[in-house]
Amino acid sequence: MNLITPDFGLIFWQTIILLVVLFILKKYAWKPILQAIELRQKNIQKNLLAAEKANDTVKKLEETCKNMMLSAEKERDKIIKIAIETKKDILQKAQEEALQYQKNIISKTKQDIENEKKQALNQTKQDIVALSVQIAEKILMDNLKNDKSQEILIKKMITEK
Repeated sequence: MNLITPDFGLIFWQTIILLVVLFILKKYAWKPILQAIELRQKNIQKNLLAAEKANDTVKKLEETCKNMMLSAEKERDKIIKIAIETKKDILQKAQEEALQYQKNIISKTKQDIENEKKQALNQTKQDIVALSVQIAEKILMDNLKNDKSQEILIKKMITEK
């Protein structure tokens, strides 16, 4: 039962030992422990500030990235719009050129047909003239075989002039 009711001497020595331990701790351990705690607290504060700065930087980078994405989307839309307009212009020019080429070919073909027609008419006229001369020659040869028919023809020509 000694443990439950301690003696005065035991309490005295325990108190002295506690005071000695506290003195030694105060003299040698408290300052380094407090310094370590303060240093750790300062490091924690620095890290918190650095984290806040990093968080701000991340937010700024996210905003910049978002702006760049919007800008890139606008640029993409602009390029697509220009490409579509260019495509339309190219198609329209190609259609106009094809139509003009078609008109030129039709015009040239009509002109070639007209030239061929004129040549055919000229050739036909020449053939008709040549045939007419041959027929007239044959008729005259038949009519002018004797002298009497030659005299009648000469008189007739003189009176007509």
